[in-house]
Amino acid sequence: MHYTLKLTPVGPIYRISRVFSLLCALFALFLGWALTIGISERDSLLSMLHIIILFVLSVGGAAYRDTWLFDNEIAQIVEIWGFGPFVLRKPIMYEEIERLEVTHFRKGSTGDIPVIRRYRGRAMLTFAIRLESGQERSIQIIGERRSGGRVEEAARTIGAATGLSLYIDRPGGLDSDLGLHDL
Repeated sequence: MHYTLKLTPVGPIYRISRVFSLLCALFALFLGWALTIGISERDSLLSMLHIIILFVLSVGGAAYRDTWLFDNEIAQIVEIWGFGPFVLRKPIMYEEIERLEVTHFRKGSTGDIPVIRRYRGRAMLTFAIRLESGQERSIQIIGERRSGGRVEEAARTIGAATGLSLYIDRPGGLDSDLGLHDL
């Protein structure tokens, strides 16, 4: 899932792309249409079980919310996640935050032990909030190749807009394996 960054007068908003929610809603409409046709033709619901499961998943995808509000006026971050109107809000005050950080890692690796590249070891990155208490709140975990530098750029923009310190362990794109189809 891609996240989008919107700059508002109050502060940045980092959330799941509206395009993702729209595509899930359109897919749910299509599946709902297929269900109504199947029911009108008196097909059994058991024969349409796969359509029902996909319909429920696509409605869930359309209703899912994962938003990070960076409110500069009251100096807090509000994490909002859930489905539709059933969301949890977790505020974090700016003074509780040590820094924003973007760290790169290899999926499946444990420290300095090399990973067999064929099965595991995909380059990943984590955008997180490091709290003064030592805890970490992950904002986004995504493949480095899929991110394409967008997460690092969003972290820089959020850090500049909020005044929070930012740590990026290395520039993006150093660990990705490029193939001929990428050129």
